[in-house]
Amino acid sequence: MPVSTTVATTTSTLVDEDAAVASLYQAAGNRNAETVLVFAQGGPAAGLDTTGFGLLTDGLDLNALYALNVHQAQTLDPGAFTTSDIDFDAAMAADDESVGILGDVVAHFQARGKRVVVLGISYGGFLVQDLLATQGNVADAYVIVVGRLDVPEDAWRIFADGGAVEFIDGVEPVEVPIETFGYGTGTPEGERNMSRVLAGVMSKRYTQLWADLDLANVTFVYGDADEQVGRLTDDEIAFLEAGGAQVLRAAGGHVDAIFAQTGPALAAALE
Repeated sequence: MPVSTTVATTTSTLVDEDAAVASLYQAAGNRNAETVLVFAQGGPAAGLDTTGFGLLTDGLDLNALYALNVHQAQTLDPGAFTTSDIDFDAAMAADDESVGILGDVVAHFQARGKRVVVLGISYGGFLVQDLLATQGNVADAYVIVVGRLDVPEDAWRIFADGGAVEFIDGVEPVEVPIETFGYGTGTPEGERNMSRVLAGVMSKRYTQLWADLDLANVTFVYGDADEQVGRLTDDEIAFLEAGGAQVLRAAGGHVDAIFAQTGPALAAALE
């Protein structure tokens, strides 16, 4: 009888844990696959980008892969971000929550012996950067697309104030109307808040936070004329390469780099 009770309790706990974690993502593919793709979407946005996730997974072998589009703080509770302005501290707390969610999903599947590949695009790339900074290099592979290691302070502070910036030729940051940036929240408060959330991870100095990391399983994609986060500097590239990361350059801007290099970089990481 005691053995039966123990087994039942353990099974129940595992089922509850699986259900709780499953509420943190949208899934596609084979849940029994040995490889799990943990995806952090761009934005920030007030909801999961099901269209973008569909475009991503359309090119993948979903019989051999379980792909997850992981929730972020603002996609789990959009109303907290779209109805009234939040301050920068609250925005940074939201980033911490999003990174925590990402880490919980990674840990869940690693504990089940899965091979875990983490992909972050744009804002999601910054979340993956922060995951590495706070939890270490724990996944099997990372692909970061159009993130940035050290965003200039004069740029991220504009975002922190609820504004927006574009980088001329991928280099010089200039303030632009937030309407031209467009997070799609549907409210002025939501647009300003998404800029603040983005600034939270932009404000960190990843060349310092990653100083002791082995980056041999990291691929970093950048656009040489990225208007949204700026192109990597020579110092940023040298830092990544010194740590063992593979750095892939794409001609053109932010979206150009996403479409040109995400597929090849991800395919290599999934091999």
